[in-house]
Amino acid sequence: MNQWNEAAGAFRQALDTKGLDKPDDVRVQFGTALYNANKLPEAREAFAAAARSPAHAQMAGNWVKFVSQEIQRKQALGNHAAPRESRREAPGSAVSSG
Repeated sequence: MNQWNEAAGAFRQALDTKGLDKPDDVRVQFGTALYNANKLPEAREAFAAAARSPAHAQMAGNWVKFVSQEIQRKQALGNHAAPRESRREAPGSAVSSG
């Protein structure tokens, strides 16, 4: 999980850079790193920011819904759930089967 925290820090630093070519692409990656670091509220915020971009609206919007459901699920379980053993693919992304 530490590598995801480091990645999130690097994406945050990139977003603070003036003149960044594709900030919405970075916001999506930032949200993904935060999600995998189990920082769900922050991940939801990053995806919501990315969803304001027409190019990312649908995919990032799906992430917002998914992360919101994860937050609700964890609250319902009282945060006593076992840690996730595997990471999920981005909602809407295709996984090749071979």
